[in-house]
Amino acid sequence: MYMKRFSGYSFFVSILFFLNPVSTIKAQDYSSFDLNKYVTPDVVRNQLDFNFAGNFLNVNHGADTLSNSQTTSNANLNSSFYRYVNTRKRITEFSAGLALMGNSSRLKSQESKNTDYSWYHDLSLDYNTRLFLTKSKLHFVLGASFSWVFNNDDRNDKAASLVQHSLTFAPKLGLGFGRIEDVTDARQAIYMLEALHKNGVLSRQLSNEEVVALAQKISSEKNKRFFDSRLHKIDEISAVDSFFVASKALSKNDASYFTALYDMWDYGALFQRKSGWQFDFVLTPALDYKWIKNYSTSSVGNDWGLNKNNTLGSSAVLSFDFEKAASLRIQHSFSADLSGNYMKTNFKNLQLNESTTKSDYDKKTGALSVDYKLGYYLNTRTNFNLLLGSCYTLSGYDNRSTNKDFSFHLGANVNYYFSPRLKLVAQVETNHLYSRYSGKDDTNHHNSVSASLTYSLF
Repeated sequence: MYMKRFSGYSFFVSILFFLNPVSTIKAQDYSSFDLNKYVTPDVVRNQLDFNFAGNFLNVNHGADTLSNSQTTSNANLNSSFYRYVNTRKRITEFSAGLALMGNSSRLKSQESKNTDYSWYHDLSLDYNTRLFLTKSKLHFVLGASFSWVFNNDDRNDKAASLVQHSLTFAPKLGLGFGRIEDVTDARQAIYMLEALHKNGVLSRQLSNEEVVALAQKISSEKNKRFFDSRLHKIDEISAVDSFFVASKALSKNDASYFTALYDMWDYGALFQRKSGWQFDFVLTPALDYKWIKNYSTSSVGNDWGLNKNNTLGSSAVLSFDFEKAASLRIQHSFSADLSGNYMKTNFKNLQLNESTTKSDYDKKTGALSVDYKLGYYLNTRTNFNLLLGSCYTLSGYDNRSTNKDFSFHLGANVNYYFSPRLKLVAQVETNHLYSRYSGKDDTNHHNSVSASLTYSLF
């Protein structure tokens, strides 16, 4: 009788073991790992994005005395390249962007037909580097930005046209203290370990030192460049696999092990995480040149004008940035800027009758802005952000009265990755603006909802 009872108990335990095989492996918890203590190794990253949008609208209006139809279409293509280099001696960011936009509008009525076309492009380049002088995080700030904007409008079947060029160049020089680290790879290492534990392939919990070593291994592998992305992925996964084999922490290396590695390699670092703080004081002289030509024809005759605007200015900015990973899922981001700006603009206007008009003015601006972002990272694909910010600005032209502006904004957005290359961003925002110009008060309030899709080539 005793043997029968024992056999029944053994059978019950065997059933529980079969239904939950992971229960035999000791629970592993990496939630206490502090991302803020991670130090980024030497890394080089590149990213290229393309964004395309277009729409078509047709409106027909009919009435007893008048009927018309209007057709409007536009297309936008935006591309951007970003390069990031991080070593103990310098942090460098370089970005290049190109935006192209075309619009077409046709209005047809019983009396007339008008067609308008416009073409726009914007080329921008931006370079920033921090050169660290000592281990105390004292650093120089160097950089420059350049942009070229072109706009061409033809209206009423080229009866009127507008051509505009705008060139801007602004070098920068400054001094700062502190350093902000990119700890994204450390978060990816934790995602990877949690996935492997969930699949029951880790026999023990890795120490904090081993987690850091895994994160730095991930960072180093991402630096390698391959022409064939498939071979690149194979090399990366093989290197991470070698780390786990050497650690002797694997209980098995079957399909569940490799699927977890591939999944967390693709999705574990989609959202950037940062840690640290820095003060910067930066001086930026700037030169802006605008060339605007307009032309029109009528039954009276032709008319044209040419405007040339030159702006020479400089700005000084004292900024503070703070990033803290409060936990594996929560991120605090805070920034504050105090800035002063002076610009002197010269205008020159030429007309068809060869008359010339010249003028100039000075503009002084001071501003204080504060921004805060609370980020919540639900999983590898989804991120929620709460945004809060305000800005107070004083500005004046020549010796006229000072203008005051105060703005406040509150918003929230969600980022969702359908795949590592395709991202959806949806945002809702409310803005309040109070202005005082020439002794008169003005208040504006508006709400907005937006959504966009971005596809990254690499």
